[in-house]
Amino acid sequence: MFDSEGELVQLVSRAGVDQHCLRLIGAYESIFHRSLTDVLSLTHCTNVRYHFACYTRGVILTCPLADGYFLMLYCESGCNIGQALRRLRESRTRVVEEM
Repeated sequence: MFDSEGELVQLVSRAGVDQHCLRLIGAYESIFHRSLTDVLSLTHCTNVRYHFACYTRGVILTCPLADGYFLMLYCESGCNIGQALRRLRESRTRVVEEM
C-alpha cells in the first residue's frame, strides 16, 4: 500500500522480490494516479476502480483507496490477470474494512 505521495506504507511480497524496485514502481504509479485523476476530472469521469499496465517483464494492477492511498499488485509476465484482479479486490476489501 502506498500513500498519495508514493511513499510505501505497507509491503507484502514473496521472498526474492526486489523491494527497492517495488518502491520505485509505487512512486511512479502515484504520479500516474494523480495525473489520471486530474485529467479525468476535466472530463467529469471519476471513480477509477482499477488500473493495470502490462509490460515485458510483468503486470502492475492498482486500485485507489481513500485519501490518495492505493494498493499495487505486481505480477510476473504470463500471470493470470483475472486471478490477480480478484486477489487485488479481496485485498482492497480487507484494507478498507481496517481503515
